[in-house]
Amino acid sequence: MWRCHKLSSAVSSDLVLVVVGNKADLGSERAVPEALARTLAAARGAHYYETSARTNLGKKLTGEPRPEDDLLERYPR
Repeated sequence: MWRCHKLSSAVSSDLVLVVVGNKADLGSERAVPEALARTLAAARGAHYYETSARTNLGKKLTGEPRPEDDLLERYPR
């Protein structure tokens, strides 16, 4: 998370942080539990998404904003 702090202090406020948890299908075998990853993402104001190549999970989680929606809101076409 040090890099996250360093990065956010070096760029403008337009930075959108996204944390992606992979191997969502492995449950307790994951190196970082989902709850911890969500907590760390929330502490940095980042969006959190889950992915799994095995189950093809990669769609946004219900009720969570998509990063591209944030960007479109900030920078309309």
